[in-house]
Amino acid sequence: MHADAIFAVEQKIETIEEQLLNAVNLVNDDELFFASYLHGHFDLVIVQTMAQPEPSVLLMDTIMLQSLGKAFANGELTPDEQKSVYTLWQTLIAE
Repeated sequence: MHADAIFAVEQKIETIEEQLLNAVNLVNDDELFFASYLHGHFDLVIVQTMAQPEPSVLLMDTIMLQSLGKAFANGELTPDEQKSVYTLWQTLIAE
């Protein structure tokens, strides 16, 4: 069961990573910025998630939301930009 959970997380990481890297093909500069911003957080979240005894997609989502929450509480990005980053994350984690 543990190996299956790790495989599921690794598959999700691979999918999200691919989508974030493909952001360079976006024509909208704002979307590219949001994807790049999120990618920086995502790299840290991967490490934190996989370091846990029971990594899961739900845990990865929780860690990401905590990471973004801390960054935004420190004044990173405007409220509209924050909403766009959250929306992008919700799209990526749900797919």
